[in-house]
Amino acid sequence: FTTSAQYCEPTTEDVLGPFYKPDTSKNDHICMRYQNHTFLPKITMTGHIKNVDCEPVNGVKVEIWQTDDEGKYHNDQTCRGYVVSENNGSFSFETIHPGRYKLGDHFRPSHIHMLFTKPGYHNLITQIYFEGDQYLGENDGCPPAICHSDDQRRIIGLKKVLSSKNFEGTFEVVLENRI
Repeated sequence: FTTSAQYCEPTTEDVLGPFYKPDTSKNDHICMRYQNHTFLPKITMTGHIKNVDCEPVNGVKVEIWQTDDEGKYHNDQTCRGYVVSENNGSFSFETIHPGRYKLGDHFRPSHIHMLFTKPGYHNLITQIYFEGDQYLGENDGCPPAICHSDDQRRIIGLKKVLSSKNFEGTFEVVLENRI
């Protein structure tokens, strides 16, 4: 991150959707309560949060929720949790690859929901998607104007961790300051 007079464009926003549940637990292993989690490849997600001046933002609560590998949301704490960004704006969590589910006659691409909150900043509801998913953009069951699965800034590539079945991904977030 730099601290010069730069401008970073805010991350695009999504709708909250029907599957958000408040009052999740602090938890950086998002799907560890899911019955199949020990058998599935893990994804370690690392994110960096900055403001529109491109400066890191610490103390941001990052709520995370997603489907299990079969495309099902759970009403309990399964595949849900939150983390808090560190002094350099970074955060990380471990999860499994979310499954797809049908919305009407079409599938949603695999995605992870996140809600970013901190006093002094606008709340940000967003989703991240995975490179190469056949249901991105126009093939998404949720119109791109609403869910933004065609926004390249929110489509992440996963890198395989050497000598394992696990993956890593990185996501950049820009929060808009309140005036």
